[in-house]
Amino acid sequence: MREIDELDAVQLNPADNVSVALGVFDGVHRAHQALVSECVRSAREIGGTATVFTFQNHPAEVLFPNENLSLLTPHSVKREILASLGVDLIIAPQFDLALAEISPREFVESILGERLAARHVYAGFNFRFGKGGRGDAAMLQSYQGRLFERVHIVPMMKYDGLPLSSTRIREAVQAGNLDAAEAMLGRRYRLAGLVVTGDFRGRLLGFPTANLDIGKQTLPREGIYGARVFFDAASSEGFDSLLYIGSAPSFRAGNEQRPVRIEVFLMDWEGDLYNRELFVEILCSIREDRVFNDPCDLVRQIEKDREFFLAWLEKNRV
Repeated sequence: MREIDELDAVQLNPADNVSVALGVFDGVHRAHQALVSECVRSAREIGGTATVFTFQNHPAEVLFPNENLSLLTPHSVKREILASLGVDLIIAPQFDLALAEISPREFVESILGERLAARHVYAGFNFRFGKGGRGDAAMLQSYQGRLFERVHIVPMMKYDGLPLSSTRIREAVQAGNLDAAEAMLGRRYRLAGLVVTGDFRGRLLGFPTANLDIGKQTLPREGIYGARVFFDAASSEGFDSLLYIGSAPSFRAGNEQRPVRIEVFLMDWEGDLYNRELFVEILCSIREDRVFNDPCDLVRQIEKDREFFLAWLEKNRV
């Protein structure tokens, strides 16, 4: 699979027989997967290029900079999921203020029509585009038979009687409802982050952890989780781990405000992980975070957490 991250570098031609799926695709959930899969099938039928047009970043970061945005998938994870669906080409420029000023007509005619030479176009029922989000699915549909051979608008998909959306999945993750998140995503929820330097407290306790910088990804409630860590987003071979999300209240001094940290303890792996990107699949919730006045009590509890998780793995044969 190829990826182009500069819009000026995009110049496809009619011989490429491009079928393109449009969207931000945060989470690449089941509704996104259905849309992309239809686009891929279309490309195979016409011997063409299955293409996704998306962005490196979420447009809301630029359009609403003061909002506390959280994401389900960083671009590295989104790219691997799209590749697994059979996508041949991802066009993912950085969304910026210049792109935000492009009119709906210019997006359709200049970008999709001229730069991508799109033959078939796929989008969700609620897709918006162009300055101020003035372009919609109906406008896109109006170009069928004029600029594009086919424009297919994928209808709403529901979960538990309500529209399936990235927003609902974020809410489920934040509420700790990982089963609902998994059902809507079509896979277990994963975090991705770069290993950074911590305070080495886990190593002193006998449980060396990797501290992760996950950027703006959506986090479940603070606590201890059973997880599986992968060194590559596309890998199926991972390491059983304990995941900690919290502010380490046992080591807080007085009313000190500490940021939430994300740490993983790989139970059967040793080595240097600094500056590596890890992918952490959350398997189960073990317990809430709490204060331990004695480090020995904390160590004993971590041993119990590990035993709980190993028993869970055996029972669920994961």
